[in-house]
Amino acid sequence: MEQIQGLERAPGETEWPLLPFFSTFVCKTETVKIHYPLEWARTSPGALQWTLSNCGPLFVDVPVSRPGQPPLTQWTAVVVRSFAGPTAPRALSVSLSSPASASIGVYTLHLRVETRLGVKAYSVGHFTLLCNPWSQADSVYLQSEELRTEYVESDIGMLFIGSSCNVASRPWSFDQHEKGILDICMKLLQLSPQHQADMIRDLLNRSNPVYISRVISAMVNSNDDKGVLMGNWSGNYSDGVNPSMWTGSADILKKWAETRFSPVKYGQCWVFAAVMCTVMRALGIPTRVITNFNSAHDTDGNMVIEEYYDGNGKKLPISGDSIWNFHVWVESWMKRPDLGRGYDGWQALDATPQERSTGMFRCGPASVKAVYQRKVEAQYDVPFVYAEVNADVHEMVVRDRKVLSKTVDKHRVGSLILTKLPGSMCRQDITSEYKNESADMPFWESHAAGKSF
Repeated sequence: MEQIQGLERAPGETEWPLLPFFSTFVCKTETVKIHYPLEWARTSPGALQWTLSNCGPLFVDVPVSRPGQPPLTQWTAVVVRSFAGPTAPRALSVSLSSPASASIGVYTLHLRVETRLGVKAYSVGHFTLLCNPWSQADSVYLQSEELRTEYVESDIGMLFIGSSCNVASRPWSFDQHEKGILDICMKLLQLSPQHQADMIRDLLNRSNPVYISRVISAMVNSNDDKGVLMGNWSGNYSDGVNPSMWTGSADILKKWAETRFSPVKYGQCWVFAAVMCTVMRALGIPTRVITNFNSAHDTDGNMVIEEYYDGNGKKLPISGDSIWNFHVWVESWMKRPDLGRGYDGWQALDATPQERSTGMFRCGPASVKAVYQRKVEAQYDVPFVYAEVNADVHEMVVRDRKVLSKTVDKHRVGSLILTKLPGSMCRQDITSEYKNESADMPFWESHAAGKSF
């Protein structure tokens, strides 16, 4: 049994006292047991009714029914048993279950009781419903217990920076279990442009981890919204915190909340990724941090990095493309029914503001299998992620806006891709999960050499 905010919680089951007003969290498809006082125990089950409201104008009525196996496709409330404690009067216990398709978020629980004396309404409490990687019915189900422990429950990690020839390690505290962090993550969803523009649509879409991850990817940076972090690559951090000084996510998220959701200064790629990892794990979505060494930034969408030089070897400011020594993002585990069969599993997501995706600075989820297979037509942002790890580098010598010579480097980009090894602080090489040297070249590559100036 583990202790959560003063309440005992066993795996797959939560028991809440009716009084006082409770506040806790529960994963989708888990069973909640709530105890009624004596006068309600004499009431017929059909006279008891729960009403759930998801932090907005959405309500679900759940009439209490007789015992039976609760389905995973709808909310259910079932009479379990009558019981009597050593010092308490006789009471009734009811189990409340949520479906795997329920939207995550903060729910308020109301109870309506019909007795011979009339109708009573009670506001019982609220709970935060999360994704459930332990449930096979959930879209984020992860079969391996070892991997669930690493990518959902573990609150410590190791980030990798530097270069492929000189990899440096940075310990990081994700802090997803720290008091107040889950509430801040829920506030992040509430402040998103999607929620502000259409609350009902946003709440309904929160059953889908693909949708959730795109919202989080945009909200971790502050470029388009009241997001968490402001990026800074200038080297001047006098009015904020040097990104290299951060060692954990809790300080960043709490500072964001304490300043009434003003962007925290400052972050760079590993900070954006680590904070996103914290938020996703807090929501119950398995997530890990990824580092790509010699990471390409393709600005024009042709999945080629173009570099221009004069006759003396000086690089010319003609192309906006670039290659970073390293870049850090996250992968989250989820099903991808929108892509068809074969693309479930790890999805690349990037909160660092690089390019816009359907109008906002965010990236993904891009199926890692789609990147590996060069399925560049797959959503979301597969071409951009593909270029980060696989782009050819075209080095061109120009004079009077004419290309004199061109060489193509097929090996510089994505030279090493690392994550933390589960159960260890060592690194795990996952380069082969992104790079497939034997795949057919996409159509655009045979036309990339004809650019004129």
